[in-house]
Amino acid sequence: DAGYNNLLKGAMEITEYSETKIKGTVVSDFNNILYSSIPYDEGWEVYIDGQKAETFKIADCQLGVMIKPGEHTVEYIYRPRGITAGCAISACSVIALAAVYFYKKRNKNINNDKLVKS
Repeated sequence: DAGYNNLLKGAMEITEYSETKIKGTVVSDFNNILYSSIPYDEGWEVYIDGQKAETFKIADCQLGVMIKPGEHTVEYIYRPRGITAGCAISACSVIALAAVYFYKKRNKNINNDKLVKS
């Protein structure tokens, strides 16, 4: 019980959350590791008091971050790896598709005009 109660002292109080963001406050009495049950993934970024913190693996699977003494605002933000490249590729694909569509439509109109003039 004493160990469990000790862990509860440093628990993060969640103030808001969504599928890709968790925000809350945590109080630490000394330099410590903020352990989470979130599986480690390079897409997770942790901000402590607005400053990006370096994340690391705990037990080769969980997300951890170092935290200094005091009360802190902590934000976990998830951005899947490759999302920026994926969005850029999708945008280029849509632009290319639109270009092909308008090119074919323009050529069809030109061919129709030639038939009408003949």
